[in-house]
Amino acid sequence: MKILAFSDLHGNKRALNILLQKAKHSDIIICAGDISIFSNNLKKIISRFKITKKPLIIIPGNHEHPKELNKINFPFLINLHKKVHRINNILFIGYGTDGFSLKDKKFEAFINKIKPKIKTNDKVILITHGPSYGTKLDKLPFFGHAGNKSYRKAILQIRPYLSISGHLHENFNKKDKLGKTFLINPGPEGKIINI
Repeated sequence: MKILAFSDLHGNKRALNILLQKAKHSDIIICAGDISIFSNNLKKIISRFKITKKPLIIIPGNHEHPKELNKINFPFLINLHKKVHRINNILFIGYGTDGFSLKDKKFEAFINKIKPKIKTNDKVILITHGPSYGTKLDKLPFFGHAGNKSYRKAILQIRPYLSISGHLHENFNKKDKLGKTFLINPGPEGKIINI
């Protein structure tokens, strides 16, 4: 499976056109939040992905309220906020919003609830808006690490194959590993990842 992952598009038309071209070479598209600026033109931006004829998995970032995303109903759209979605042995886990918290007890409860759904041979893909703590994806100049420790804990526990996040624009296109998990902030122009 070829995944086109992106984050923090913020309605940028040039980056959107690049994504639509890259989508031709993917099987599925994943947005790790902030597709819009405070939900402005949210439905219109998402509707542009219809031409790809590919499923679009999306979580809300800190620029989209989950209620606004819930109002949008396209056949190709999979709103994964606080949900899981399975395609054969690939299990997608989504948890959006925020990006600023150092810990998230609600996320920890969510992960504990879905752990029984993870099978031994599953390739788990975790999609969060903010990055996990203590990686190349959350390090900011003159500030240090700004990621989420609850995400890090979950990654070390459930050992996903891939963790996709965004939020910190300074770290677009950065990659790292946490244990055996490949981490990526694909940025607004997206990256194609082979699973």
